[in-house]
Amino acid sequence: MADLSKRITRQVGLFNPTIQEGLDILFEDPYDHKSNPNGIVNFKICENKMMSDLMIPKLQEVTLDLGDAELQYTAPQGFFGLRKEVASFLQEKSRADHNILPERVLILNACCSVMSAVAFAIGDEGDSYLLPVPCYDMIASFMNTYSGLRSILVDLDDDFSLSVDNLMKEYDIAVGAGKKVRGIMLVNPDNPSAKIHSKSSILEVMEFAKERKLHVIVDEIYLCSVFGDFASSLSYSNEWPDPANVHYIWGFSKDFAYSGARCGIFYSKNDRIVKAIGSTVNFVHTVSVTTQLSLYRILKDKEWVNNFLRTPYIFIDFSPLMKESKATEEAAIQLYWDFLHKGRMFIPSNINNFLGKDCRYFRIVFGVSRPELQEGLSRLDAFLRARL
Repeated sequence: MADLSKRITRQVGLFNPTIQEGLDILFEDPYDHKSNPNGIVNFKICENKMMSDLMIPKLQEVTLDLGDAELQYTAPQGFFGLRKEVASFLQEKSRADHNILPERVLILNACCSVMSAVAFAIGDEGDSYLLPVPCYDMIASFMNTYSGLRSILVDLDDDFSLSVDNLMKEYDIAVGAGKKVRGIMLVNPDNPSAKIHSKSSILEVMEFAKERKLHVIVDEIYLCSVFGDFASSLSYSNEWPDPANVHYIWGFSKDFAYSGARCGIFYSKNDRIVKAIGSTVNFVHTVSVTTQLSLYRILKDKEWVNNFLRTPYIFIDFSPLMKESKATEEAAIQLYWDFLHKGRMFIPSNINNFLGKDCRYFRIVFGVSRPELQEGLSRLDAFLRARL
């Protein structure tokens, strides 16, 4: 048998095996309130299934009027009409302090592809970037896929706030070890903690990045799904210390409860990187024209959009459920398996899904269908009563 490439072997190694095993169990026996009421409740995958009664009729409406355009190629940067509508949407929802030009907006097939493309643009094989944790663990994989860019994990503070001191410490260690650090990846609001990083903390990180000539990638996939006082980075871009090195990511998966669209957005004031990505890797990351035209028609209906938008997860300290209430890695993984096998609930931990070190925390996605949510909460209640 011929060998597989080192690249794909490296990618496989970035995926936690306990999560993969859990996913296999979930997909073999998923909960359905009619056909499989004893199946596994999916509290893991961050999808919003509570809005399908609004989204499905809208999709049916906007896909009725099919024409020749759906059968043809479009520009690799994305259908320009959609780029204009995305620019307008971001302008309004982020309260941007500048005019977001559609020419600087790129359409790619999901935010994971956006991350891969940005990493490909900012770093070379073996270079590194700083990644605050806990975070969605697949970011490390996406950023590594083409570029070979390696993540340097940087702990958030105990309250999940950004720490420039921690960034500085890990940066200095990396440089001292001969590594070339090219950027910083930020997610705001944070996943999995749901922490909203303040304007001042984001700007402090950007100032640190400017001093060391680093790119800053800001993922605001939950832009419109926030409970709390959230300021988008686009609303204070005139205060960015180094605007040419800040790059923005958004997508339709969370805010529009439409992860199946596989549509991610890249935006930057740096025309050089926009042109570089748009004229190269975008060719292999285009979104189907049918999907782009559907999203274009949805965004044009401003009244419908403004009546839509919500958020779907919480981060919980489950350490009292662990053996002797000791939050160790072994205890966290055991609780993860107990949730899955005994409680029939897929609830990932900070340890095995978010690259974090704090063993206390687990994430529950409540944006599932109402019957699955009710069943899941009932099972969680029974599980808690049995353990406490």
